[in-house]
Amino acid sequence: MRPVYAISGGVSKFAKARPDKTFPAIVKEAYDYAVHDLGLDIPTFNRLVDGSVASYFSDHFARQLMAGIMVQDYLGLCPKPSHRVEGGGATGGICFQEAWKSVASGHMDICVAYGFETMSHVETWKGNEFIALASDVSFDYPVGGFYSGYYAMMVTRHMKEYGTTPEQLAHVSVKNHINAYHNPYAQKRRRLTIQDVRNAPMVA
Repeated sequence: MRPVYAISGGVSKFAKARPDKTFPAIVKEAYDYAVHDLGLDIPTFNRLVDGSVASYFSDHFARQLMAGIMVQDYLGLCPKPSHRVEGGGATGGICFQEAWKSVASGHMDICVAYGFETMSHVETWKGNEFIALASDVSFDYPVGGFYSGYYAMMVTRHMKEYGTTPEQLAHVSVKNHINAYHNPYAQKRRRLTIQDVRNAPMVA
């Protein structure tokens, strides 16, 4: 295995919806960010790239089968090799792992790893249904299996077994919002207190 290095990265603006942009255009925002951060122009970088790995959770949200190929073409990387990975909530991490393997194995020298998700094209209930379809449709889904409910049951069990408190869990939300507060690309840039989290409506 060869050593592998992450040489750049980019991000697009997070928002509840981006009606002004298609999903390939949103990915290109991040792509352009990463390429320009290297001090290169797009044509030069595209000539250097050997291929890419695409990651997104659901075809349903984008309303487009083979969406990764559409992005590959939009970025100007066709006909270089590309494939898609998907693994639920771990999809993004698997994408990086797959890009790492491509370089470490010697299959590629430079591999682009990118991911996207556009959930705003459907109503919230429909989006929850799409996500719930990642559970076992023969067992979990028919009994009302939604992931917020799954996680609520896991947390309840954790609290029972280990004595975890709601205040301790609230620290996670506070920490996450602090990260967002300092990120100009974040959707919600505001600070929260433990009490703010505790006073928020219960979801599940």
